[in-house]
Amino acid sequence: MNSVKLAIIASMFAVPVTTSTVFADPPGKSEREARKEQFETQRESMKREQEQEREARKAGEEMEREARKQREELEREQRKHQEEMAREEGKFQKEMERENRQRETEEEREQRQFRDTEKVPPRLEKQQEKKAAQAQKELGKGSEQGQTQREEVRRKWWRFWE
Repeated sequence: MNSVKLAIIASMFAVPVTTSTVFADPPGKSEREARKEQFETQRESMKREQEQEREARKAGEEMEREARKQREELEREQRKHQEEMAREEGKFQKEMERENRQRETEEEREQRQFRDTEKVPPRLEKQQEKKAAQAQKELGKGSEQGQTQREEVRRKWWRFWE
């Protein structure tokens, strides 16, 4: 009886151990679960990659918008600068025209003043001095005969042009 009791007791302990392993790990189930987990992880990683790509696209589009805004702002500033420069140039030209008109009127006054006082303006005086110096140079050149010939040639040309 002792041996029978021992066999029964031993079989009681053996059955639960063997049955628990059979029900806990059926053949092929762990492989399926491993594949399923692998599939899930791949799926999650693909979702993450897609999300990252979307975020990268959004960031790229945002950067493009910012760059476009900066270019437009720079172009606006350049146009403003060019317009300002054109205005300044226009003002400068008007000022120069005004100064030129003022000089002309001053010259006219000066000429009238010299005409009234029978004086020659300094510029005309210099021209007359140059002409007189030229005449002095010509007087000293050549003989009387050479000068008379030159005068005859001049007269002929004047007749030709008349």
